Amino acid sequence: MNSAEWIALCGLAFSIVAAIVGMGMRLTWILGKEFAATRQVLMEKLDYHEAHDDERFSHVDQRFTDVHDDIWQLRVEQAKRNGDATPIRRD
Repeated sequence: MNSAEWIALCGLAFSIVAAIVGMGMRLTWILGKEFAATRQVLMEKLDYHEAHDDERFSHVDQRFTDVHDDIWQLRVEQAKRNGDATPIRRD
């Protein structure tokens, strides 16, 4: 193999490697933009739903508190009926 063929072969190999690296870099750039846009949309939706869920389910928290208080009242009444010491409340 003479030097002209060797130079041509190296040039071809360099061109192929450069094309593959270039395509990889472009693909990385395109996917990075797409993922950033998708992440932005998802974060906006999560923020929206988090804020609205707090409003929608605030009454549910109050119901659980009411049930907890009712159960506590039953325990106190049961302790009085049985003559036991008043239970200690641990919230």
